[in-house]
Amino acid sequence: MNNNNLGKYDITSKELKLYHTESGNRLDIFSTRGFYYADDSHMYLGGKEGIITFSPKELSVNEYAPEPIITNVRVQNKAVEIGSVINGQQILKSDINIDRNLVLKNTNKNFSLTFSSPSYVNGRQNRYSYILEGFDENWNTVDVRQRTVQYTNLFSGEYVFKVKAMNSHGVWSDVASYQIEILPPFWFTYKAFFLLLLVLALAFYLIRKQIRTRIVLKQQWLMERVKRERDEKLNNEKLRFFTNISHELRTPLTLILGPAKQLIEDGKDSGNYFQQSRYNLIHQNANRLLNLVNQVLDFRRAQSGELRLKVTKTDILLYTKNTFRSFEELADDKKNQF
Repeated sequence: MNNNNLGKYDITSKELKLYHTESGNRLDIFSTRGFYYADDSHMYLGGKEGIITFSPKELSVNEYAPEPIITNVRVQNKAVEIGSVINGQQILKSDINIDRNLVLKNTNKNFSLTFSSPSYVNGRQNRYSYILEGFDENWNTVDVRQRTVQYTNLFSGEYVFKVKAMNSHGVWSDVASYQIEILPPFWFTYKAFFLLLLVLALAFYLIRKQIRTRIVLKQQWLMERVKRERDEKLNNEKLRFFTNISHELRTPLTLILGPAKQLIEDGKDSGNYFQQSRYNLIHQNANRLLNLVNQVLDFRRAQSGELRLKVTKTDILLYTKNTFRSFEELADDKKNQF
């Protein structure tokens, strides 16, 4: 024994039971010199304020060790009552010791639990041991002054909080278990995963559609380019052909105009008006045909950028009269009033 504890040793079971000054006796302190063993039924123990007597055989062991219960829950440093709402979540719908279940959103993953044992025989000597399976690796043993345990920033998942109590005589209770679940944030849920897949699928579809559209447009552009180049080449071939023909026609027309002009000059002295008009008609149409050939050549020069605009003053009335006279013979043959 010492000033605070008295020990009882069983030589058969070799167990040692300690009785503290607060184990129900009326002494605040034991006196190591005030001890008297009278017989197996009487033992006297002195203290600071008196003497007590007891029988060592009648000392009993407190076998009552009930399961501990959770007496207080705090979430985000706020006390939780039944029906309390924290960050938009109703934490408890009933007593946690009935459901043995606690579900918290990811925004409420900081919480603390306070537990106690309904054993009131020398309660200050009770001890507790707890573990949070999924987080703690070993059991943690504390006394009555450390009955609150706090957990912060736990990962989302399922945990099991287990706690057991030991009474003043060293008897452990059964383990009390509580299921605790931390819900994942929205971006870690199946809904977020499905939405992400949907967005990726939509983006893939749009990108694929855009790529296909660009490929089609590029093919159309290439086809238009090939067609345009082919048309330009065909037009150039046509112009080259007409230019060559025009050059070939220009020489005979020049050769026709010379004799026609000479016939007109020679016919002035003959006085034959009908024959003179025929010579003039040949000369006018040949000259007009030569002008048309020259226009074809000028058009070719204009496309190549070699032709420059030259503005001249002319008699439009004389030009229209010449055109009119070119069709007089045709009108007379067809008996048309021209």
